[in-house]
Amino acid sequence: VLEEEISYVQQLGVEILNNQLITNPSELLTKGFSAVFVGTGASSSRKLRIEGEDAKGVFHSLEFLDDINMDKKVKLGKRVVVIGGGNAAIDSARISLRIGASEVSIVYRRSREEMPAIETEIEDAEHEGIDLKILSSPVKIIEEDGKVIGLRCIRMELGEPDASGRRRPVPIPDSEFELEIDSIVVAIGQGIDADDYFSDLEYTEWGLIQTDSQSHQTSVQGVFAGGDAVSGPATVVKAVGAGKKAADSINQYLRGETVSQEITTSGTIVATVAADKAQAKEDQRATMPVLEPETRATTFDEVELGFNDTISATEAGRCINCSISNMDVTVYGGRIDPEANKPLVKKFLQDEAERGTILALV
Repeated sequence: VLEEEISYVQQLGVEILNNQLITNPSELLTKGFSAVFVGTGASSSRKLRIEGEDAKGVFHSLEFLDDINMDKKVKLGKRVVVIGGGNAAIDSARISLRIGASEVSIVYRRSREEMPAIETEIEDAEHEGIDLKILSSPVKIIEEDGKVIGLRCIRMELGEPDASGRRRPVPIPDSEFELEIDSIVVAIGQGIDADDYFSDLEYTEWGLIQTDSQSHQTSVQGVFAGGDAVSGPATVVKAVGAGKKAADSINQYLRGETVSQEITTSGTIVATVAADKAQAKEDQRATMPVLEPETRATTFDEVELGFNDTISATEAGRCINCSISNMDVTVYGGRIDPEANKPLVKKFLQDEAERGTILALV
């Protein structure tokens, strides 16, 4: 799929040059290019920056998960600690069980409620026997002859909220404890690879490229940036959207226009029809059958077993008959001509008015 989509770009006349070393993006402006877009991503695992991190037996989640996907043999030993509270940490912990670990713990510095991982994923990990050591933070990796043998942690308590809105974890004095382990997987986030830092650009305190929030232009005129290198790890959709907005800004820049990406609303809300809640029927969703925890923890088989034909039909009917319809005629950011589409919108409103809430923007 990826190769096919890349071919579409090439068919539009885009030349792709591989294995090119770019020291600084601004240098390209002196070599015949009128504008530059930096989209190098955030493909490097963040480091703990504590003593012992270079010891044998310390893995980092992105590289670890990539090795597993590439069917490479990874030897963890029987006792594994995963550090972090996001989805990568949960994935690393559950995979550790599946490749032979018998004791897997997750060390997270905040409370369980503040773990950013998907709640159902956390629950699945707990059902599989993974131990959550919350309100704990690593302070030192203990090694012997260059190999990991333990992890020293300190217990935390929650203080005042930080910039993210979550309460800041504060170390509790004299509360250190040690875990005897064979391996550690560090899963505390992603950042820009060291080779992708450019001295001519400015960066945020989080090590991400500093850009104008509207135009995506960097501190260097003519150099734009977007995607994970700017936002931090996010979705593919968000990265693609950033590229599209930056392309609009680059087009303005090349035309000699004022570079701006102010959000404007084109259109008018022509109708809003409120749903009659009294007519709503509460219908619980079916519970997905899954493999038993003791079975799935030793195999890479699909955990969710799927619905049978009867339940599938019932679920499909429940979804189709939810009676809530939201309509936005501005599709994928394209602008719809109001006059040309009024008949379409009016027909939609007439057909759906009795079924739910309708928002028509034209």
